[in-house]
Amino acid sequence: MILKNTVTNAHNTDTARVFAHNPEKWTASSKAWYDTSLHKQTFLNGLPDHLPLQKPAAEAILQQFLSDASATLVVTVKNFNLSATIENVAGWPLLEILSDLNVFWTHDLIRDTAKPLLARYGPNFPPLDEHYRQVIHSSAVRRRV
Repeated sequence: MILKNTVTNAHNTDTARVFAHNPEKWTASSKAWYDTSLHKQTFLNGLPDHLPLQKPAAEAILQQFLSDASATLVVTVKNFNLSATIENVAGWPLLEILSDLNVFWTHDLIRDTAKPLLARYGPNFPPLDEHYRQVIHSSAVRRRV
């Protein structure tokens, strides 16, 4: 899988790229990260508080994935309330924290995705065949009226 030039939320949340480039290197890196000398206090990381999932079939798939992943990576799974943990450490509500992060994510998308596309395709972005461009334009004009 090659994820070059894909749209991501932001580089700081681009987990798929880490997995896709070299899973073996990622596994070695993650095992090193879990070395006891690098352990942080448990209030800093963990799973979200939305477990168990509402749909039993989805919960079964999740539990199987967690079991397989923890066995493959030789790590343990610990459940705790991530939202409460983040709010307790940060000192403000999770939704406000996520709102602040949205500024960073949007900035990365504009800088790394939108600007290069606009520079490449100019005023005709998105690149549509003339027929479709006219249909979309007409539709937009009708909605304004």
